[in-house]
Amino acid sequence: MSCTKYLEQVIDNKINFSNPKYMVYTRQGKINEYSSIPKGVAYISINTYENLIFQSAKGVIERFASTSDNKDVYVLYLFIDTEGSCNGLSINTLSGYQNRT
Repeated sequence: MSCTKYLEQVIDNKINFSNPKYMVYTRQGKINEYSSIPKGVAYISINTYENLIFQSAKGVIERFASTSDNKDVYVLYLFIDTEGSCNGLSINTLSGYQNRT
């Protein structure tokens, strides 16, 4: 099933989370459900994944905060694209916004 379809089912309360199972997000952008983790499948828990994202974002923010660019920050945007496995953090200042091309 696609990630979008899975998230729709979660939002609509159609997923039974009391039934233990493993959801594997494939390189092809599909989510497969298993009762146990298949051999050879590399995995991390959702808690580990969340912690990795937030620790990475924290590091970027701390590095940015220690620079001279850390003035008049007006936006900090953390985005997670579950469909494309893309995560990012954007920080901008008013002068940076005004000088964009």
